[in-house]
Amino acid sequence: MSELVVIPLTDLRDGGPARLAPDGIARARALRDDCIAWLSPSGAEMTPAEWDQPFARALGVYLAGSAIERVDRRGRPIKDDDFLVLFNAHYEAVPFVLPRFRDGLRWARVLDTAVVPAVEVGTHLAPGASYPLQGRSLALLTELTYG
Repeated sequence: MSELVVIPLTDLRDGGPARLAPDGIARARALRDDCIAWLSPSGAEMTPAEWDQPFARALGVYLAGSAIERVDRRGRPIKDDDFLVLFNAHYEAVPFVLPRFRDGLRWARVLDTAVVPAVEVGTHLAPGASYPLQGRSLALLTELTYG
């Protein structure tokens, strides 16, 4: 399971196709078939203008493990859960609007480095809800699909 999350993050660290830059978004999309999306606190994909804002201190990264098109050594498809990682480098709280990528989904918090008591681990949150990401913290959420 860790291989599926580590591959895209390793590419970022090593300057691979999914860099923190607007042109990197396009390359990541083309090469990974929508496996990564960079989000603003509004829940929308970041625009080139948002990347250039020197005062921007918060962003989200959507990692679509279900969209991975790789196979393991035995030829079996590699799939993982879809995750949302929210980062806040600002000293004040930043509300993040949770994105909607398809109908019938909910978000479940896996961890939050600030441990927000109002949102317990495992609580299911609807897309469009505001997540209270505290200052200088990060949160990891996983996507749950209800059919």
